[in-house]
Amino acid sequence: MDNYKYFSQLCESIVSEASTTMAQFNGPGAQEILKQLHSKEALGHDVQPEPAVRPKWTDLKDKPGTWLLIAGNKGFGAVRYLGSENYRSRASRSGSYQIFTSNGRPDPDEGNMIYSTFADNVTDANGLLKSIIGDARKFYFVDSEYSKELNQNRGKNKPISDFNTVNVTTLTKRFKPLFRKILVASKADINGVIASMAKNDAHHKVDKKIDQVKLIDQAIQGLDNNEIGDVLGNAVSASVILTARYYYPQLTGNVTSGYRYRDNGLSAEKNEGVVKVLSDIANGDREKLSAVLAYLKRSLV
Repeated sequence: MDNYKYFSQLCESIVSEASTTMAQFNGPGAQEILKQLHSKEALGHDVQPEPAVRPKWTDLKDKPGTWLLIAGNKGFGAVRYLGSENYRSRASRSGSYQIFTSNGRPDPDEGNMIYSTFADNVTDANGLLKSIIGDARKFYFVDSEYSKELNQNRGKNKPISDFNTVNVTTLTKRFKPLFRKILVASKADINGVIASMAKNDAHHKVDKKIDQVKLIDQAIQGLDNNEIGDVLGNAVSASVILTARYYYPQLTGNVTSGYRYRDNGLSAEKNEGVVKVLSDIANGDREKLSAVLAYLKRSLV
C-alpha cells in the first residue's frame, strides 16, 4: 500500500509545480529557481508569496527557514537564513545565508542553470546576488508549513519510511525503474513511427519525432540524476489530469493546453478531479494507477 501512497505524493508534487501561485514568476531564471526549491529544498506547494518592500537582511534572521524571493532585472534569486535550531544537514551552515540564483542561462563552464552558494555576511550575500540577478526590483517572502514539518521530522531523525519525511528526490529515485521502463518503451515506439514515416516518404514529419526522441533521452539522463525533467514532468501532469477527466469529468471540467515551465502542458478547469484521483491512488486504487501509467506512455509518444 505504501507504494501507492508514495506514487500519489510524487504525482501531486509534479502536478503542483504548475500551480498558478508560482506561475506569476516568469522573469529570467524564476522558474528554474522555483523548481529547485520545490524538488531539492522541500518547499511545499502550500505557499502564498507575500510581497515585501525593500526588506532588511535582519528580517530573514527573524524568520529562519523562510525564503526571500528576489526578482532582478537580469535574473532571479532565493535566500534564506540558516539558524542553528532549524536546518540541520551537511550542506547547511548555521548562521549563514543560503543563496540560489539564476539568470535563465546555463553556466558557460559547468552548464548548470542554478548557482548555489552560502554567504556568512550581508556584504558577501549582496555581492553574490547582484553578480547574477542584477538590480533587485521585487521581493517576496514565501513560507511553507510542509517545509517546516519536513525539516522538523528530519531533526528528530525519523526513518525514511515515514510518509511525511520523503521528498521528491527520494520518490523519484524510488520510481526510477518504472519511469525509465516507460521512457524506453516510448522511445522504441517513436523510432518505429519514424521508420514507418521514412518508408512512406513522409520525411517532412520525421524531424519532429527525432526531436521527441532527443527529449526522451534527456529525460532518461535526468532520471539518472534522480530528477524529473520537464518532458517527463509534463507527461506525468498530463496523464493525471486526463485520468481525472475520464473518471471525474464534473470535478475536472475542461482540459486545455497551458504554460508550464516554458513547455506546453495541460491544465484542468477544476482541481477537484485531480485531487480525487490522487487520493484514490493513495488508497490503493489499481485501476486509477493503471490509467495514469497508460496515459503517461501515450503522452510521451
